[in-house]
Amino acid sequence: MVSIEELAELGRRVDPVIERYVEKAGEFRSLLLYQLKLGGKRLRPAVTMLSCEASGGRAEDALVTAALLELVHNYTLVLDDIIDRADLRRGKPTVRKRYGDNIAILIGMYYREIIEDMVLSTPSPVEVSKVVSDTIKMIADGERLDILFEQAGRSDPYVLENRYHSVSLRDYIDMVSKKTAALFAACCKLGAMMAKADTSTVEKLTRYGWELGVVFQIADDIIDLFSTKSGKQLGKDIIEHKLGNVCILVGLEALDAEGRQLVLEKLRKERVVQEDIKQVISLLEKAGAREKALELGRKHVEAARESLAEIPDSRAKRTLLEIPQLALERTY
Repeated sequence: MVSIEELAELGRRVDPVIERYVEKAGEFRSLLLYQLKLGGKRLRPAVTMLSCEASGGRAEDALVTAALLELVHNYTLVLDDIIDRADLRRGKPTVRKRYGDNIAILIGMYYREIIEDMVLSTPSPVEVSKVVSDTIKMIADGERLDILFEQAGRSDPYVLENRYHSVSLRDYIDMVSKKTAALFAACCKLGAMMAKADTSTVEKLTRYGWELGVVFQIADDIIDLFSTKSGKQLGKDIIEHKLGNVCILVGLEALDAEGRQLVLEKLRKERVVQEDIKQVISLLEKAGAREKALELGRKHVEAARESLAEIPDSRAKRTLLEIPQLALERTY
């Protein structure tokens, strides 16, 4: 079975491409490279190139496209860390922690313009630009929903007026479809497009990417509450008052009234302390939240695999079939 490390090795083929576009940034260069050198699994560029191969193309045909999609991912991470006031990513200081929020915003702006430069280097810049633009807009809307699902901690007028006081599983899937799955879907879609695949193949790969993205976010939610290997603080979603974590949602459904009330009280505190985190995680463990979240993840793993049923057999397809389960089982 393919490993995270093998996928990362494939995905890292985009690093020299990105650096080539960054090298003319003058004094900005080292700042722009900081986020990229924090590491990461490079899963998005890997699935972009694999989708191209599975559609009859070569990995090289999608290399620039894979690079720009990885930069889109890092662009959203920089902004996400500003929004969440995050200090750690992959066990190291975030861009905003290292340089401050103002410089982090400027780095994000610069990334966005480099992304446009890279789009112009693809074989179909108009079509690629449309997919990238639509994807970034969806990610922004998903981030908006994620913020509105928070139960405390922000004084923004819009958030105070529109905050969700209850979140359904359907609301959650809608949010993660935009915030996380949209970019995976774009990776697979553009990978297939770079292979000049027919419409049916592009649609099948796009669906696969969407399902993979949902699996990836479910795994992220589990890792946030139950893994000590992520390089992030355990229970960060609790600290950030997030109701948009699948483990919390399925846990609330399984808890009795007293347990539900306690979890919601902790999420609605203006300042969450370590003891609060321990209590919430303990309640969720007793409610079987991790296993319930994994069960939901397995359904999306199967749906991702089924999306590729009519794609001709190839090494790339077989690798794509393995990735959703790998994404779900990861611990970081």
